[in-house]
Formats: sequence, structure tokens, C-alpha cells
Amino acid sequence: MSNRGLSLVDAQRIVKEALAAARKKNLPALAIALLDSGGHLKAFASEDDAGTQRGQIATGKANAALGMGFGTGQFYSLVKDNVLPEMFAVCINGATNGLLRQYFPKGMDLSNVHQNRLNAVARRLNERPRETLQFYSPAEKFSECVASTENLLHRNR
Repeated sequence: MSNRGLSLVDAQRIVKEALAAARKKNLPALAIALLDSGGHLKAFASEDDAGTQRGQIATGKANAALGMGFGTGQFYSLVKDNVLPEMFAVCINGATNGLLRQYFPKGMDLSNVHQNRLNAVARRLNERPRETLQFYSPAEKFSECVASTENLLHRNR
């Protein structure tokens, strides 16, 4: 039987090494998801104190990178270098349960899709209520988060 590009032993080693590297950098508690080339969850770990949505975010990020044909490190670089608009990247990361496939079929080359279309899809998905967010939309939760951060900043001045 094929391991679809990633054996269980290798996946578990990668998770262990990633967690060790995160501890050396004193990063906040992480959740790490590794998928094989078929999109199957091969290894997963969630550190103590990781947020309640970190596992879903990690799996969504892995799915997005796999679906777009590159690793999560390159995915991050494309967002950081403003090649891939941040809101579209957020939309992709949250595109679990096939939401993105409603707009773009698997294997579709997104480099040929006009930016206006990408923005429209990102907006539509970010405004769609999610059960995991108590039926709020990601956009509403993001606004709530920004508002609470601004309140903290103003209080600490």
C-alpha cells in the first residue's frame, strides 16, 4: 500500500521536530497537522494550552497549501510578500469542508483568476456564518478581535 508521499514514521518525526523548534523559539502553544499527498491527515499534535480552534486552523492551513501545490512555508512567504492577498489566504486557511471547491475546482490554476474574482470569493466566504464560530462569520469574529485589541491598546496608554 502506498504512503502517498509521507510515511507515518516520517510524519511523526516532523511533528516532533517542529514542536521542539517551536519550544526553542518560545512560540505560543501550537497545533500541527501533516497531510499526505492525498489530503489524508497523517499526523497531528496539539500542545497543552493551544487555543480551541488551533487544530482546525492547522488542518485548514495544511489543506490550503496542499491544494495550491506548495508547502506552508511558501504559503506564508506569499502572504508576507503580498503576492497572495492576506484576506484570500485567511479565506483559504478556513476553507475546510470543501467551501473553496464551490468556487474553484480541485487542481484549478488560481494564477489565472482575476483578483476581483478572488476578492469576491474571499469576501463571500468570510461573511458566511460558521457553526464552529457559534454561527458568526469569520469577518464578524475578526472585527470583534480587532475591536478588543484596540480597546486593550487604548487602556494601556
